[in-house]
Amino acid sequence: MVRADLESLGGAADQELPNLGGNTFAYTVPVGSGQAPGTYSIPVTVRDNQGRFNSQSLSLIVLATPPAGFVIENEPN
Repeated sequence: MVRADLESLGGAADQELPNLGGNTFAYTVPVGSGQAPGTYSIPVTVRDNQGRFNSQSLSLIVLATPPAGFVIENEPN
């Protein structure tokens, strides 16, 4: 089981990350438009079925919203 504290991003303090299989865990974090750009430290706890656990922190970078009128152009070259 993997749990993350997403309070710094406006999420749950104890969010469980679903197991996608093969010991891969993921969660899509909805980041609001008012979230300040910067690097956020996300505390994560991992626990196995034998009661062992470890705590780490992940870094998540929130980028600034592009200015109004900004267009991303995609051309085949």
